[in-house]
Amino acid sequence: MPGFDLLKGQIILSENLILCVQTVPSQLFNYFKHEEVKFLDLKNGWMHYQLENVKIQDKYFKFDLAFLGERLKSISFSFQFQTYEPSSWDAWSEKEELQKYALYENWLTIEVGVHRNYP
Repeated sequence: MPGFDLLKGQIILSENLILCVQTVPSQLFNYFKHEEVKFLDLKNGWMHYQLENVKIQDKYFKFDLAFLGERLKSISFSFQFQTYEPSSWDAWSEKEELQKYALYENWLTIEVGVHRNYP
């Protein structure tokens, strides 16, 4: 069941948590352990919540959810095939980033298609 519903604009994590415009921050804490939800209060009404190592099918996702007050305004995400571990800029390489880019592009084309702009 976990996956992306393009028709409804939802990211389904489970039958108990669907990320969509109606999602509110308290739902994140009700579903995940408190220590699994990292958050940053920007002190201007915006709050960012980060979820790491959310398994969907064979991938581990990292989500950044931006809320203005209680309203979800943006979801950014990335994925990889193993769990996310702390790293530093010292481990960064252009070659690996280009490989990730190709992987993401392929995945997006399979999951979403070539038309990726939504109103």
